[in-house]
Amino acid sequence: MLAMLAFISLKLISNKRQKDKELDNFRTYEQVTPVNVTSVSYLPFEETLIETGVFKACRDVNLVSKTQGLILQLKVKIGDKVRKGELLAAIDKGLLEEQLSLALLNMRTAEEDLHRYESLAECDAVTDQQLEQIMLKYENAVNQVAIIKEQLENTNILAPVDGYISSRSIARGSYVSPGMSLMSISDQSRLLFMVQVAESSIGHINPGERVLVSTSSFPEECLEGLVHEVAVNCNLSGRYSVSIIVDNSPASLRPGMTGQARFFFQKRDEIILPRNCIISSMLDPAVYLISGDSVIERKVKARLLNESRVLIQDGLREGEQVVLSGHINLVSGSKIQITK
Repeated sequence: MLAMLAFISLKLISNKRQKDKELDNFRTYEQVTPVNVTSVSYLPFEETLIETGVFKACRDVNLVSKTQGLILQLKVKIGDKVRKGELLAAIDKGLLEEQLSLALLNMRTAEEDLHRYESLAECDAVTDQQLEQIMLKYENAVNQVAIIKEQLENTNILAPVDGYISSRSIARGSYVSPGMSLMSISDQSRLLFMVQVAESSIGHINPGERVLVSTSSFPEECLEGLVHEVAVNCNLSGRYSVSIIVDNSPASLRPGMTGQARFFFQKRDEIILPRNCIISSMLDPAVYLISGDSVIERKVKARLLNESRVLIQDGLREGEQVVLSGHINLVSGSKIQITK
């Protein structure tokens, strides 16, 4: 009996030692997490920025009347293409021609009076004050003739620039007066492409830089533009307005069309990692950094380039290793086994 009890006790002790060893092995296995890692290194990087925008006319010229009268001729309608110096409309000259005849008569009379008073002044028959009054009357008559002649010239409304009639506020038979708006001409030989750029990119954009512009209406065409103006103040959404001058010599573009502008920034070396290395959102980015046989969590400053890549702006050094995959079972301090 004693021998049997001793044998059973030794067997139980052996079984317990075996199970304890298996449990220790299991615990050790649980604490080691297999991960894939990637090394931190600088890569050549030329950043491009794509922004959607809309075309606008580079220059809109508003024509106003400089005289008064009825519109007798109207030769254009909205959408017509016009050339500089082309006759657009004509205002009735009848009243102005009558006024010019009367003004010429007054000028000739004032001129005769001036000659007579000058002859009398040589004989001291008139005072200097009387002569000055006659001279002033003559000058006023000359000025009145010049004003009416200018108004007569302004009865022909000519196009000041090449372009398209974008609006018209008169019709044949309308009565116009000085200062009244007649029509607008849109100069479309060059267009402005307007985009809104975020704060993170506006510092890389400068006037005179080259930009490629594509249009939604003609996606197969790629136009070259130049940055014209960069706003110094942001709008309510925190973005900055950028205008790009685009040549429209084929005249295929129209104000109001939409498109995309592609900006090219200076090529430089940057730390770029796969998006999967970030263990949290881009609002508070962090990575798991390899430290011996474990990992530590490190906060970084990063910017999303696209769906698969991030630009690390601060927080990592060249040569360090970060976890690429296997994050799900990790916390700061977890033991790891590098598989790749």
